[in-house]
Amino acid sequence: MSTTYYDERRRDRAADREQDRADRLADREQDRVDRAAEREEARRLRAEQKREKARRRAERQKARAELVGKLGGEGDTVGALIAMTCGIVAALYFQLRALNGEGLPLFITVCLAVMLE
Repeated sequence: MSTTYYDERRRDRAADREQDRADRLADREQDRVDRAAEREEARRLRAEQKREKARRRAERQKARAELVGKLGGEGDTVGALIAMTCGIVAALYFQLRALNGEGLPLFITVCLAVMLE
């Protein structure tokens, strides 16, 4: 039995459709693999960022604990600094108020108050 042109063409079209189907399936599979790789990379990146954040937080807590321990050992110095700060702030306030009442420009008033202090 000889094949006619139309039978041959029908078989070629069917083979082309089958090849197209196989190509689309392979493309979908590759897309799925690519998306899975992207999700894995994003998950790994988030985990790394989370570890880095926890490490920085631990460093800050350690530094804060060291500072509190150091200041706790020098309570008299901390108390003196607080008393000095309160005294300086009050003195600066009253000096600025007095000098500003004289009609001097603000810049000169601040300079004089700092100099007097």
